[in-house]
Amino acid sequence: MLMIRDATLEDVEHIVVLLEELGYPTPVEEMTERMQMLGRDSSYRAMVAVYEGKVVGMIGLAKTYFYEKRGLYIRIITLITKSEHRNLGIGAALVKRAEDWARELGATGMTVSSNKRRSDAHRFYHRLGYEDTSYTFFKRFESAPSD
Repeated sequence: MLMIRDATLEDVEHIVVLLEELGYPTPVEEMTERMQMLGRDSSYRAMVAVYEGKVVGMIGLAKTYFYEKRGLYIRIITLITKSEHRNLGIGAALVKRAEDWARELGATGMTVSSNKRRSDAHRFYHRLGYEDTSYTFFKRFESAPSD
């Protein structure tokens, strides 16, 4: 049985495993600090998917306000499902729960960025009704941490 719940600090080690699988190795201590910081800001929310008693997925979200019009939207910052649990509807369930939260907040929509090379993710988001409407541009500063 699948359960979606808010992430807690007890989930950090599982989240680290998920992030590493996505290509973002992160020390447990650092992820603990990040989760503590994000947990203090009500604009952020993290949820995990628990399947057969194990954390097998997570979604990280941010509530964002428009500058160009009234209202707010939710941004999916990260979405990960363990590779051996993909294609079971877990990612879709995480997104559905995030969309429910967005509607509860009165958001007018959701957005997500996905790396150009993640074509499977692009097909996944299209299947869920997301449209590719723009490009995301990013500039890394030399003095920024490498993570």
